[in-house]
Amino acid sequence: MNLTCSLPKLQVIAVDIDGTLTDRAGLLDPNAVATLQFLIRMGIRVVLVSGRSFFSTGTLSTYLVGSGLVVAENGGVLGCYPHSMHVLADRMVVEKALAVLKKRMGNVVQVENMPDRITDVVCRRTFNLETANRILNEEDVPAKVVDTSFAYHIMDKRCNKGRALQVLAQQYGFDLDRCCAFGDYDNDIPLLKVCRVGIAVGNASSKLKEVATYVSQSKYGAGFVEGIRWLIRTNLL
Repeated sequence: MNLTCSLPKLQVIAVDIDGTLTDRAGLLDPNAVATLQFLIRMGIRVVLVSGRSFFSTGTLSTYLVGSGLVVAENGGVLGCYPHSMHVLADRMVVEKALAVLKKRMGNVVQVENMPDRITDVVCRRTFNLETANRILNEEDVPAKVVDTSFAYHIMDKRCNKGRALQVLAQQYGFDLDRCCAFGDYDNDIPLLKVCRVGIAVGNASSKLKEVATYVSQSKYGAGFVEGIRWLIRTNLL
C-alpha cells in the first residue's frame, strides 16, 4: 500500500547546488539540469539554495529555472533575483568574529578574496573548526564558523538555510509542507528539517543522511535525478 497517495503532492523543490546538482568535478550535471527543466514544465517551483553569493546563485537560478528564487550564503540572504533581496544576517557581527579569530588564532585564519559576499566571510579550511567556535562562544560573539566541505564560512549565528527558506516561503506564498529539499552536507541539515520531505544524494555526509527521508544510491547530480524519480514513483510529485 502506498501511504503517500493520500498526502498532498509536492509543489516546491529546494535544492542545494554544489555537490547536489554538480558532478564530481564541480560542473553542473547535464541530466540534473534537464531534470530541473522537466520540473519547471510540470509546474513545480524550484528554489536554489546555496553557500554561494546571492549574485551567483541568482544568476544560476535565472538561467536554470527562470524563477530567480534563491537562498544564498548559507541562509544569510534570500530573495528573487534580480528584483528583491532580503538580508537576514548582521555583517558587523561577522566582522567582529573575524577580528576575534585572527587575534586568538593568528595567521592560520586565511580569508578568501570574495568581494561579492554580503553576509559572511569565507575562509580556507586551514584552522580547527571546533576551536574557532569555542573561541567565539568564550568571547560572547553571536557568530559561528560553518564547514560546507568546500570552505569555512564565518556567519551570523542566527542564520541557516532552513530559517531562510522559511522566510522565503512566507514572502512568496508557498507551503513548506509541500516542499522537498535536496542536499549533500551538514549545512543542509536545517534545510531538510523544515521541509516535509528531505533527500540526501549518495555522496552526502553521514549526518545529513540520518535526517533524510530518502537517500539516493547515486552520487552528485545523478543522485538528484534519482531522488526526483523516487518522488514520482511514490506519487509525491
